[in-house]
Amino acid sequence: MYSASRPGHGVVMVDRKSRTELASALRQLFNFRMTTAEFRERAGKEWFASADEAVRVISFFGSSALTGDMVFPSWLEHGRLDSIPAYRKAARCIWFLQTDLSYQWPRHPEHNPLARLARWGVVVAAAMTISLALFTLLEAFTSSSLSGGWAVWLTLTMAAITILGWLLLRFWFHTSQRRFESAGDYNVWPFHNRVDYRRARQARATLRSVSDDIE
Repeated sequence: MYSASRPGHGVVMVDRKSRTELASALRQLFNFRMTTAEFRERAGKEWFASADEAVRVISFFGSSALTGDMVFPSWLEHGRLDSIPAYRKAARCIWFLQTDLSYQWPRHPEHNPLARLARWGVVVAAAMTISLALFTLLEAFTSSSLSGGWAVWLTLTMAAITILGWLLLRFWFHTSQRRFESAGDYNVWPFHNRVDYRRARQARATLRSVSDDIE
């Protein structure tokens, strides 16, 4: 690991070893020579806590790029295995890791601890709603009269809270995503601008292991 200065960008913390190894792992992942679980396990041990922000962020990308989110769509092309944009992002990530550029994007909403906590809150609320609904149905079928009328109202209340929470969280993610994308040229992420992107492409051979013509 070393620090490199670059005009206009200050001091850049570059972990060359991790960048090289992560680029290799991404190639394996997107060529199906490594599973997402294997990639995620290695990333958790070696890259998630890296001092090099590029390594940190791109390792998160690899960990979820081919995995759909059960509650909310992934910001990485909705977890579709046939997503060409996901492959384009993977190629750009590998090109980026071959440079000493600093990662200049703000923190993505998916990486916000409060957002993660809110997501879990919605999941827990949904689970409680389902449990209460099952209890209410059981009460209705096993009793001559519904003595637990409170369960009906509690179920409806929890359902309303769950739906409202989900809608608010979706709105927040949508707004935050637009703000994130406006912080640079999102079409060349993780590069911040097309100048750096083109320089990186000119400096490196086309990534044949992913595609000969992905851009």
